[in-house]
Amino acid sequence: MSIFHHHARTPHDKPDNLRSSQVLSVIDVISEGPIAGPVNGLKSVLVNGTPVLGPDGQNNVQGVNMRFHAGTADQSPLNGFEASAREKLVNADVTAQYHVTHTVDGKETNRLRLTLGVRQLFSINNKGETRDASVNLQIHIRHPDGWKSEKDITLKGCTHEPFAFSVVLENLPSAPFDVRIKRITPDSNESRLCNKTFWSSYTEITDVRQCYPNTAVVGLKIDSEKSGNQRAERNYLMRGRLVNVPANYDPVMRTYSGEYWNGEFKEAWTDNPGWCLYDLLTHPRYGLGKRAGVTDIDKWALYNIGQYCDQRVNDGYGSQEPRIRCNAWLTQQRKTYDIIGDFCATMRCMPVWNGQCLTFIQDKPSDVIWTYTNASVANGQFHYSFSARKDRHNAVEVRFIDPHNNWQPSVELVEDREAIRRFGRNLLRIDAFGCTSRGQAHRTGLWIILTELLETQTVDFCVGAEGLRHIPGDIFEICDNDYAGTATGGRIIAAESEKKIIRLDRTVNLPSEGSITLNLINKKGEPFTARVTGHPAPDCVEVDSLPSGITPLSVWGLKLPDLTQRLFRCVAIRENENGGYAVTALQHCPDKQARVDDGKHFSQP
Repeated sequence: MSIFHHHARTPHDKPDNLRSSQVLSVIDVISEGPIAGPVNGLKSVLVNGTPVLGPDGQNNVQGVNMRFHAGTADQSPLNGFEASAREKLVNADVTAQYHVTHTVDGKETNRLRLTLGVRQLFSINNKGETRDASVNLQIHIRHPDGWKSEKDITLKGCTHEPFAFSVVLENLPSAPFDVRIKRITPDSNESRLCNKTFWSSYTEITDVRQCYPNTAVVGLKIDSEKSGNQRAERNYLMRGRLVNVPANYDPVMRTYSGEYWNGEFKEAWTDNPGWCLYDLLTHPRYGLGKRAGVTDIDKWALYNIGQYCDQRVNDGYGSQEPRIRCNAWLTQQRKTYDIIGDFCATMRCMPVWNGQCLTFIQDKPSDVIWTYTNASVANGQFHYSFSARKDRHNAVEVRFIDPHNNWQPSVELVEDREAIRRFGRNLLRIDAFGCTSRGQAHRTGLWIILTELLETQTVDFCVGAEGLRHIPGDIFEICDNDYAGTATGGRIIAAESEKKIIRLDRTVNLPSEGSITLNLINKKGEPFTARVTGHPAPDCVEVDSLPSGITPLSVWGLKLPDLTQRLFRCVAIRENENGGYAVTALQHCPDKQARVDDGKHFSQP
């Protein structure tokens, strides 16, 4: 008796042996040049949101090569990027029954790159095993004398995924001309043979060596086989334009050498908004340089503003940072005044044409310039107005670009909870221009809240020749007897230098306790503060020191312990029909900046 053993053979599938490999070659225009460039080489280049190099220098994205030109006037072409290409999508299936034809219309096309492919390519034999398959395509071009075959392509292999390949055609006829893809292999009508073909796109290539003068550019080559992704969204972390900064300024340390600046400039990168604005106003190509010369811009005011922006304050995390920085990318053409307004709002200032040049008035602590009383204004009257309750916001959502959120927008909420409990929530939403710091975003929102809640009063009055000495931004002390309900200011009748006694134009009531000071104007026209030491008569006061040059009819103002000093910042001054000057001033809170810069406004994460 014989026994036969039959061993079943396991079918063997052939592995895929076709892999698409394409190299993306692209030139990205960054900005007007010259610029400082990438912050840290390929670590500052992100492909699909991933840095090419990690912090440790290891490759996160393989197969990426970069060329960078800063944007000088005489820069050379990018090596390896000697051609420009324009890709046009086709996305059509090519069958034996229906050929696909497209017209190439690029007048300066030197070469043509066709991207063709198969959806799948394999066959299955009688044993159920996957095997290689093949497909044949032809490329035809219509010349003036008719169609001619340019390429005959036979693709053989095995793949279960879409596979694309490129074919480059040269010796092209003059555009426009037609290109046709013809399938020679019959179409498959059975499931055991998969060989569908498609035409993905074609690219018109023009050989040209472009220098891109005065334009910062980056050339990237990305190998899809190594990077693992044919889609390539690109982002760059760049230090921007090299601009004119003071010759005595170190933009890295943010320090200014010497006591004075001689007015000379040097070229450097900085994110100080004062010098970024100066560059925008004076550059002849993309700025206002052809309309406003360097003499029309008050660089001395910007020098003081730049120093204010560079001062270090608490960042809210226990460290320090510059008070105001600007990291903006201007990509749209906009009205000049709107751009100036964005920069000025960032620096807490306003632009003012003073009759000779464009200057800038910053809302920051400064000395009192003059004291005004009822005796020194027209008709002895101050006219007050107040902001509307709806304009006093007590909560602000500040939108800024957050480096800790992969340079995506984040929102910082700033609130005055006491004001919310008292008046109800009044929310304002803003975009912080050029802001990339949570601390700066918080200071921006807090500055708005304090300004709107504390500086609610506006005063209008008219003065005589004193108005000649003032410009917008000056700080006034207002001693209004009617507002205070007591004598707080007037004019001097006489002054006895030896006895240090001043006779006033009215009687004053002084408290028996507390510090009392008298504000005077010395012979240089500068405010002078003296401490009141005695009250020998109802209309006389004795002081500890008396400046020289005190003349009859000069101004005096009292600062009493139970009355808050009322300060106002001039926002407008204009000549009126009577030959005097009409002044408009906004209430000024001297401790606002200290409250904003204290750095205790939000908890650590």
